[in-house]
Amino acid sequence: STRDWSSDVCSSDLYSMAYYLTQVNFVIIRTFGKGAAHPRTVLNLGSGRKYIDLDGFVNIDGNIFQKKDIWLDLRVGVPFAEESISGIFTSHLVEHLSASELIKLFKNCYQVLQSGGVIRIVCPSLEKAVDAYVKNDLSFFGTYPDSWNSIGGRFGNFLLCANQHRLMLDFGFLSEILNSTGFKKVVLS
Repeated sequence: STRDWSSDVCSSDLYSMAYYLTQVNFVIIRTFGKGAAHPRTVLNLGSGRKYIDLDGFVNIDGNIFQKKDIWLDLRVGVPFAEESISGIFTSHLVEHLSASELIKLFKNCYQVLQSGGVIRIVCPSLEKAVDAYVKNDLSFFGTYPDSWNSIGGRFGNFLLCANQHRLMLDFGFLSEILNSTGFKKVVLS
């Protein structure tokens, strides 16, 4: 199922404001924290309701109403030094960005990852959604954010999420974007 990055409580206007307000956090972390991170730090980008409470994880989100370690609109960037992060995890964030915003974020992710570091991305699968649509498999799709009974309604819900999603990603498109930002080995799991 999809997760709403902006939460029902926050409007897109709040995220537009957060972009500018969180630039201060970015500058503070980069300047005074010098982007310091433990060598085994893993970032949870767009943590939202999925705060990971494990040693080594740093949860970053732009939603002021969700638990997080760093309040930041990720369109600003990731405020860590080059090659200082061992891993990056993001779940149901990338589809909320435009292609240019995603390219900028992935370039920054590539810079902060250590050699051999890994980024794991979870997002709605265009391939699986099309396959379920063709098979008329209503059970594949949830009823969030709107409750539709038709295959077309649920398909639209899944991929567009009440117009909150800006990209529909299949493995090829996501790989193309990742490759264009420096990532070499992209695998589907």
